[in-house]
Amino acid sequence: MNTDTHNHSVDLVIIGGGIAGLWTLAEARASGINAILFEKADLGCGQTIASQGIIHGGSKYALAAKMTKAGNVIGEMPKRWKNAIGGKGNVLLNDIKTLAQHQYLVPTNHTDTKLLSFLGSKTMASRTKTITHKHLPDAYKAIGLDNSIYQLNEIVLDIGTVLTSFLNQYQAFMYQVEINAEDIGPREQNQYAIKTPAGIINTQHILLAAGEGYEHLNVQAPAMQKRPLQMVMVKGDLPPIFAHFVGRSNKPILTVTSHASNGKTVWYMGGNLAEEGVDKSASTLIDEARHHLNQMMPSIDTEQLSFGTFHVNRAEPAMKGLVRPDDAFIQNNSNIIVGWPTKLALAPRFAEKVVNEVHATSLQLIGTIEPVPVMLQSLPRPGIAKYPWHDL
Repeated sequence: MNTDTHNHSVDLVIIGGGIAGLWTLAEARASGINAILFEKADLGCGQTIASQGIIHGGSKYALAAKMTKAGNVIGEMPKRWKNAIGGKGNVLLNDIKTLAQHQYLVPTNHTDTKLLSFLGSKTMASRTKTITHKHLPDAYKAIGLDNSIYQLNEIVLDIGTVLTSFLNQYQAFMYQVEINAEDIGPREQNQYAIKTPAGIINTQHILLAAGEGYEHLNVQAPAMQKRPLQMVMVKGDLPPIFAHFVGRSNKPILTVTSHASNGKTVWYMGGNLAEEGVDKSASTLIDEARHHLNQMMPSIDTEQLSFGTFHVNRAEPAMKGLVRPDDAFIQNNSNIIVGWPTKLALAPRFAEKVVNEVHATSLQLIGTIEPVPVMLQSLPRPGIAKYPWHDL
């Protein structure tokens, strides 16, 4: 055990307290890697808290199977998340809140016959279950749907409770510290020295899991692309729905998740509306959202609702044509690992890749039996980021 109160050694320092860093911290420590995490602000304050909480299994992306090769990796992710929620495996999330057990694909008046045929095809039979109008859940009857919809076996999580679960379990190993380029010393004797307000941390590996927030560290890293969104938020006395509204495109017109906020329900809306609305003014995008709601959900009185928008960037490895990566991505350069899960659902896959890389490139692991060093106990712990609709 290291007894120097101004210098301490670990196997892995994780920079970034979003879902990628948190899942990796848990998986690493369970696999015998002595890992700690630094987050400069609150846990999940970037892409994670801005996500819709959907654990995709690939059903939405299968809509493009007619034209593009669909990735299969994400299809395994709902099972891994459900195992964690059920208390199985290295990462345990049995105390989090599940907002919905299913997502739904909802055809609109603009959905073409080819897409409708595809939804009912053998290709989609293992992914969807047809729900006839007679058996629609009450929330979907309340918005005025008059046709069949398709149930997806994809859960939706309350991301705030996911972050809280990780904090409660691992707060002894995470610290609210901002690491800058000058704080990371050059690699010497197979280790990096990281300067913190409490002293020097020596580590074999550094993981940069801060999304787009690592660029100021001046490390050699893979090229990154950003796919921005302007999400629309709608608050009022609304039924809780979790749905992809599809039209002629293989991308949903709207993807809606529902969240409780001060006695009201917030519909948090992504899909093409958010992707194509990035450069539009908030008022223009809200007008478009209101138009979509009036058309697709005729029972909803949009005049009684409060609207707002929220900008977020999705950071990913650069891809030709700015396409969406099919898998989590990491790259190791002299034991500085840079990576992105590329999707909330792929966090387990990302952590698995990092842990395998650390095991493969370590000379010798300290292991998780090392207690929390006294020198770090004086550092503050991060809090939990606020939801985008907190002030709506």
